[in-house]
Amino acid sequence: MAVYRCEVKRVSRSDGRSAVAAAAYRSASRGTNDRDGMTHDYRRRAKGVVHSELLAPADAPDWAQQRDRLWNEAEAAENRRNSVTAREVIVSLPHELDDRQRADLVRGFAAGLVERYGVAVDMSIHRPDPKGDNRNHHAHLMMTSRRMTAEGLTAKTRELDDRKTGPLEIEAIRALWEREQNNALSKADVPERVTRKSLAEQGIDREPQPKIGEAANALMRRGEPSRRGELHKEVADRNAMKENTARVMAMREQEEEQRRVTMREHMARQRSERLEAEKREAVTRALDAAGQQAARDQAEKERAEKERQDRERADRERAARPAPPPPPEKSEPARQQPPPDRKPEAKSPDARPDPSATREWERQRQAEHRRQREAEREANRHTQDRGQQDLGRTRKRDPV
Repeated sequence: MAVYRCEVKRVSRSDGRSAVAAAAYRSASRGTNDRDGMTHDYRRRAKGVVHSELLAPADAPDWAQQRDRLWNEAEAAENRRNSVTAREVIVSLPHELDDRQRADLVRGFAAGLVERYGVAVDMSIHRPDPKGDNRNHHAHLMMTSRRMTAEGLTAKTRELDDRKTGPLEIEAIRALWEREQNNALSKADVPERVTRKSLAEQGIDREPQPKIGEAANALMRRGEPSRRGELHKEVADRNAMKENTARVMAMREQEEEQRRVTMREHMARQRSERLEAEKREAVTRALDAAGQQAARDQAEKERAEKERQDRERADRERAARPAPPPPPEKSEPARQQPPPDRKPEAKSPDARPDPSATREWERQRQAEHRRQREAEREANRHTQDRGQQDLGRTRKRDPV
């Protein structure tokens, strides 16, 4: 996977180094230091250099494109024996990119340094060391310690030397490299991304693994013990153990979350089924109640119709019944008696009515009235009995 590496170093005379020798080594070329007369020839390393290029501001003189002249001018611009004659930026390149893509990436980064500080940059891209990791593509970018103008090398880049602004500028260089590398990965459709933040800043519980180095790597390849190799292996083992533990915990948390999700889904399904059952039951109750009410209404309607038919039948039977027999005729002596409604007449105008005859007439009239009332009462009783008998027969046929 793509890794992030961006180191900023100084080429200082106090360390016994010269910019001419450093540039010749990184570009696998030959250079002579005019200050001490030493020639540095590293052309035998040309197989390990993929690409070399010089970049300078647009108004720089023509000799800024000549490596030997450029770095001799940088040496000549410094008079102190502990002067910083150049700065070097070392970056690791993504092995997911090809040589052309890596060259474009480094060129864009170098152009950003030229634009920010106004210096000349000597970039060289190296292949992985045959004795090391075959993914270790990297680049060296040497920057002049002075700004490049039409007059040549002028003012020092003091912002990189100051104790307050220096760390901020280094962080800006690292941020520029992070942006350029991620842009190159995005253009190449590589999903990996890099960051300049430390593991602690990213919240990753992992121990930084120390760099093995070329010598230790060669010992490890020959199967010989190496202190840095053993230290690297111990850190790698501890990190692997942490990663395994974290992976197991993540799997357990995922299983627990899946279990909770399954439980929530099961409870939601049960609740939905319960609500659906209650809804069906309510619908069934409503339908049953409606059916019962319809049955009651139908029964009430049939009962009312039955009562109407019974009343009509009773009326027809009552109309078809014969009239009650007439009262018995009076006896012959009774016929000869004077009617009770008429008082006995006097035999002569001067004669006065007999009181006893008057009383007898009153008794006969009252007796006649009693017989008439009894006859009427008997006729009414006979009619009521016939009606009750008809109603009883109707109730026996259709009880309500």
